[in-house]
Formats: sequence, C-alpha cells, structure tokens
Amino acid sequence: NVFGEQNRRHSRKRQLNQSPASSAVSNGIRGSSSSILVGHDALATADQSGINANYPLVNGVVTDWDDMLLVWDEAFLQLLKGGRHGSKRMKLAGGGMAQRGTIWESDGSDEWLDELKGGKIVQTEAACNPTKNRERILTEMFERYGFGSVNVSVQAVLSLLATGQRIGMVVDSGDGVTHVVPIYEGFVLQPCVKRMAIAGRTITRQLAYLVTHTSGNRVKGLKHLNTMRQWKEEHCFVSDDPARTKIEARRNTINRFARLPDGTEVPIGAERYLAPEILFTPAFAVDEVFKDQPGIQGTLMEAIDSSPLDIRESLQNSVLLSGGNTLLDGFGRRLNAELGRAYGGRARVVERDDRMFLPYIGACTMAEIHRDTDAPEMWITREEFEEQGPSVVHRLIPTHRQC
Repeated sequence: NVFGEQNRRHSRKRQLNQSPASSAVSNGIRGSSSSILVGHDALATADQSGINANYPLVNGVVTDWDDMLLVWDEAFLQLLKGGRHGSKRMKLAGGGMAQRGTIWESDGSDEWLDELKGGKIVQTEAACNPTKNRERILTEMFERYGFGSVNVSVQAVLSLLATGQRIGMVVDSGDGVTHVVPIYEGFVLQPCVKRMAIAGRTITRQLAYLVTHTSGNRVKGLKHLNTMRQWKEEHCFVSDDPARTKIEARRNTINRFARLPDGTEVPIGAERYLAPEILFTPAFAVDEVFKDQPGIQGTLMEAIDSSPLDIRESLQNSVLLSGGNTLLDGFGRRLNAELGRAYGGRARVVERDDRMFLPYIGACTMAEIHRDTDAPEMWITREEFEEQGPSVVHRLIPTHRQC
C-alpha cells in the first residue's frame, strides 16, 4: 500500500465530500475517559453539548500527540480497503443528548495495523515544522504503524508539485496557520519563508465575536464555533473595496439570513466582509496579538522581496493559493489587486479549483511516481531509521538554498 497522508482540516461545504482525505481531520472531542469522538461529527457535537473539543494541531504544529495518533488511526481505518475495517459507530451521551460519531474504545484489537506493515507513506508538514515534530512523525509511522518506508515533505512543495511547476510562491492558508513559501526548483528558500498566525480558525472566532456583538448577545457565537465556521464558508467574502462595501452594509444591501442549529434565522451584513478582512487588515482583529502583523499582502511581499533578486519576478508571477482558507470568495482577486499595485501590474495569483486539496494531490502524485523505487532522496527505510535514528528524516527536506 502507498498512502498520501495530510494532517490538516478545513472544509468548504460544497467540496467536503470530494476530498479523499476528508476523514483525516485534526480535531477530536473527549467524552468519558473510555471513549473519544473523532472527526467531522466532533465539530457538530461541540456546538450541541458540553463536551470540550480539542485541536491536536495549533498554528500548524502538533501539540497533542496522543490525540494526533487518534486522528491518524481514524484516517487509516477509513482509507484501508475503502473503509472495510471502519470505526465503531455508537452513541455518546453528553450535554443531555446523544450524538453519533466515530468512537474510539480500548477493545485491544489492532489487526488493521497489519495491512500497513511494510507499506510506504508520504506525510506532509508545515514549512516551519519544529525539528522534534518532524522526527516524531517519522518515529510514529515506523514504530506505531509499521510502515516500511516513509517520506515527510513540506506541504507547500507538494502543492506546487500538484500543479506540475517547480518555481513559485505558495500561499498556504488553512484552518490553523498561514505560510508564504518561496520555492525554486523544488527547494524551499527557508530563510525567506514567512508565517502568519491569522488563518481560518481566527476568522471563525472573529465572526463569532462580531455576530455576538451585533446581535446584542442574542447569539452566543463563541459557544457555536462550528455553526460560525459554516456561516463563514457560506456567507463571508473578501471585499475588493472595503470602503465601498462599508457603505453597502450601511444600506443593508449585503444582508443575508444565516441559520442557527435550532432553525432560527439571524440577519448578518457587515460581519460577512469584516471577519475575513483581518487577513488583509489585522488591525481589525479582536485579539490584540494580531494587530501589529502586516497582513497577507504585506507578508507575501516580504517573502518576495527577501528572495534572491534573480528569481523575484518569477515568484511574483507565480503566486499559488493553497488550502481551504483561500476558498473565501474574493480572496485571490483582492490579493492579485494588492500585488498588482505594489509591483506595477507584474504579478499573477493562481486560483485552482482544487486548491483546498493541493498538498494531498501532490503527496499522492509523489507516492505514485516513486511507489516501486527505493530512491534514497525520496524514502527513509525502516533499516535506516533503526540504524541512524529519527534524525535521518532531515535529509529529505530540501531547504538548503540561502536567500
């Protein structure tokens, strides 16, 4: 078996079921000490009960390895044999009601792990993944899951690979973090990589705050973050001209009705563009920690301008959007306009319809191309891992060209 594995979670409702990695989500909900709810159901349950949600990845970095292993377990179970093994579907009591979801129980059966043994896997990581985390990924793939060969690749590189290109600037914005990653001939220009903490989850919380405030506290946005996420994906947009849109909002011409879980419809207007605007104008963010950031356009220009002079024009003419957060209506159009003003029209933003899944597509492409090879530049073998330890993984990360 050869797997392409993706450790991210962000979804557009219209594309959710099209993703081969949609079961590999990064959030879980703990119920009793003997059961854990993992997956999309966890998000809905968090809105409807008193059970706490946990995100194993924070700002693109794994911070809870116990829960990350549960997410991987679920992903492999769903992918093996088209879900033949499957996870148990049960009822979980919580908050005075019953929820359905994927429940993990300690039944002692790990027979499904046998099908992974000796296989190959491509794992993805964020551009600035800590060294110890990269090594831990390698260790778990060998020791817990029994793979015979492992690759760990930067997801921005895989996104570019999915397009057939080797030179470009990847704006990778998902649920937890945004990275701007310059890539030249398949190599990450690591000193020029820029990170922005504002991403999909930040916008969801911003929307929750705005809705709570404008509704006179009638809508408890922060207690219904999954609903707020759905509202964001269905109703929010990035404005081409915030000043003009502000006038339209005052005239109620951009108002829509959004539905709460109980069926109540709530009018939303200015919130639709003000929540995503923090990507471009972080000073609007409720959280003070974001206010001094330059915005996505400034972050992108910093990455371009810090790159080698001889490739800057190539980078600014090949800005690839990747990740679910870039699906926000108007995101690419606004970013292209901002870059055009900064570089005299010499910039191009690429918006592919499949940009939410580009790291996964790139991982699958890489895995398929190299499935029958043992190329040392591609795979770390179990024998190498046992002889050299987890630090051997760093030979796979092409980040050596200096800026």
